[in-house]
Amino acid sequence: MIDNIPIQISVQKVIHYPFDYLSDQLRIFWVLKGSLQIKFVSGIIELQPSDTEVVNLSEPVGLQGTDDNLVAIFSIDGTFAQEHFPDISKMNLSCNFNYVFPRTFVGQEKSDFIALLSQMVSLYYGGSREEILAACTDLLRYLTEHFNSLLNILQGVPNAELHISRFKNIDSFIRDNLEKKLTLSDMASREFLSVQYLANEFKNKYGITFNEILNYYRVIHSVQLLLSTSLTITEISSRCGFSATRYYYKYFKKYLLLSPNEFRKHNRRHTQQYYAYEELQPGKIVEICSALGRPADASQPPSPIKRVLLLNPNTSAKATSRIEKIARAAFSSNILVKTLSVPFGPDVLRTRLDETISELAVMETLLEHRDNYDGAIIACFSDVGVKVAKKFLPVPVISIAEAAYYSACLLGEHFSVVTSGGDLERKLIGTTIERCGLTSKCLSIKSLYIDFLDVSPETALAPLEALVRECKEKDCADVVVLACVSLAGMGEEISERLKIPIIDGVTQSALFMESMLHNSWTKLIRSNDIGASLTTLSGSIRTEGIERLYSK
Repeated sequence: MIDNIPIQISVQKVIHYPFDYLSDQLRIFWVLKGSLQIKFVSGIIELQPSDTEVVNLSEPVGLQGTDDNLVAIFSIDGTFAQEHFPDISKMNLSCNFNYVFPRTFVGQEKSDFIALLSQMVSLYYGGSREEILAACTDLLRYLTEHFNSLLNILQGVPNAELHISRFKNIDSFIRDNLEKKLTLSDMASREFLSVQYLANEFKNKYGITFNEILNYYRVIHSVQLLLSTSLTITEISSRCGFSATRYYYKYFKKYLLLSPNEFRKHNRRHTQQYYAYEELQPGKIVEICSALGRPADASQPPSPIKRVLLLNPNTSAKATSRIEKIARAAFSSNILVKTLSVPFGPDVLRTRLDETISELAVMETLLEHRDNYDGAIIACFSDVGVKVAKKFLPVPVISIAEAAYYSACLLGEHFSVVTSGGDLERKLIGTTIERCGLTSKCLSIKSLYIDFLDVSPETALAPLEALVRECKEKDCADVVVLACVSLAGMGEEISERLKIPIIDGVTQSALFMESMLHNSWTKLIRSNDIGASLTTLSGSIRTEGIERLYSK
């Protein structure tokens, strides 16, 4: 184990633990043997072997287990979690059915999450600090993307982003103002909506009323105060925003089935030990967790963990977020992905000058992090920096452009390309296709003429389908490549309807990279010795780029 890391892992035999209030840790419970009941304010969840659950920051819970159980507990430092995911303290994260925010459980999520936990255990007892930090970030990211109750409730709802933003604002405002008198009318005014419309939105989207969610949060806050202060019941009722103590009693008993006084008495901390800790050797812990983290039909040990740097060569945070989401869905769980934007340069690559500046930023970033990854993906269809990176880095480097175009050639004889931007973007894409030696394979490059930063399903899906149809019927293309990361993920339904393969370069690059990393011949890659300093190297890239630019 390594000191000064943001996660602690213990394996415990949990018998009984009263309601507890830990404000500085996010905890994940993974049952290895026996069973464990987790008592939330909203209700009790019983976990069986291989089941997992997350306890949110500042969330009070009680534990009750069988006398033969074994539970792996992952405690992640709250400061670290909030530094990487600022909103995590206000998320309702849940791996199972939540009594207040119900969701449909997806089996694949469970197996993928357990695989991540298993790998986290292996790294905790045998990895480097850098690997542990990366894995911890990946673990938190998976939680926020797959077990965020708000996102799950609104998944698939028309205009989901608008509703998520609206309910996120409302949810945050409620949590921050529990002691005040809050009404649905106040919320409606803040969101510039009618009271009736917002009331229907709560009922239809959340499945509960505004007052129900408000009082639920107030009860949680009251439990925190009961456990951490000596305030009277009347004082707690007032601080939690209940207009009268009798209403506090009503809602408290609704959720916890006993009065606040009885709750405080039953959960008062005593000097006696409430749980037994079972000492296991690290090797035994890794063995148990690895067995549970492996698919049931696995006959071979899991593949070794590999680290991939996914680099966006522009500074658009929106593009970086979309690239990361698509790539993570394509990679298997034993790939640790670090996604970065370049530290300087244009937000969109529109000209050759943009390419030159971006190439400089790409190389500086790749060289700065060169010891922290086993492979690198450059997420751009202009192919900036790829040639130089292949020369100077001792690991596989590919671009999403290469992956997309070569995949298209494997699927068909000829392909067409659709991009979002205008004529300049089309020319840059044509240049990249020429660099790949595939000009004779490309039938056409078409554009939506929508700015990269304005691309969304609402603006792009209909015109995209029209262009794909044109590529198939008029140009006779066998395959269509979406040469814009903002279009990634939009081709699946169109592909089904029009019966033509539509390639997303982000997904293909992830699949290619993973295949490369699990072959021993990647060890044969050798880089040229960097005899010059980073500044000198960057300067040579800049000069070469400027010369190209002005020689045209």
